[in-house]
Amino acid sequence: MDSSTSSLTKIKVTLTSQLEDAKRVAEDESRQRVNLQAALANLQADYDALAARYEEEAEDAANAKNKCAKYEADFLALKSRYDRDIAAKNDEMEEMRSVHPISCVTYRYIDVGMTPVCLFLQEETDHPHHRAH
Repeated sequence: MDSSTSSLTKIKVTLTSQLEDAKRVAEDESRQRVNLQAALANLQADYDALAARYEEEAEDAANAKNKCAKYEADFLALKSRYDRDIAAKNDEMEEMRSVHPISCVTYRYIDVGMTPVCLFLQEETDHPHHRAH
């Protein structure tokens, strides 16, 4: 009986040791699971914040693109209007020049900062009215 009690004591000590090892492993795994759950929650919050930021920036980019397209269309409309105005003024000056020929002056309208400006350019010619006496 002595040997069987000794044997049972050894088995009890071994089983108790194995039980304590299993408890430590379970506690370690439980801590790891809690840490992983916290890390996952943080990652999910970061993802949600980044997704919201991406949506805002995508919306801002779309708005900026729309504004740029509008400004470009406005610019092209203004440029077209001023080009027509300049062409009309040049035509008007050519008509005036044909009615009242002045060969020593050329009139041209040019676009300066979106404002038509009339230029009077002196021509170097041998016109009979402008010969040196």
